[in-house]
Amino acid sequence: MTKTIRAMFDGSVLRPFCPINLEIGKIYTINVIDEQKDSGIAQLDPAYDISFLAVSTNIHDLATEHDHYLYGLPKKVYE
Repeated sequence: MTKTIRAMFDGSVLRPFCPINLEIGKIYTINVIDEQKDSGIAQLDPAYDISFLAVSTNIHDLATEHDHYLYGLPKKVYE
């Protein structure tokens, strides 16, 4: 589930501008965007900050052998 909630920081907590329906006691991750600083296309483009989705797999040949890791095909033979 992804929600975009506009809020103002009052010095100690974020205060949402509208009611939000979130489960009490559940932990959420919040991505903070400064609307005054980050205005424009970067704010509208979901691929702008895609790097936060990256994970380290420690697989050195993942780019060249993606079919092997995704579909179980044999690894390619390079000469």
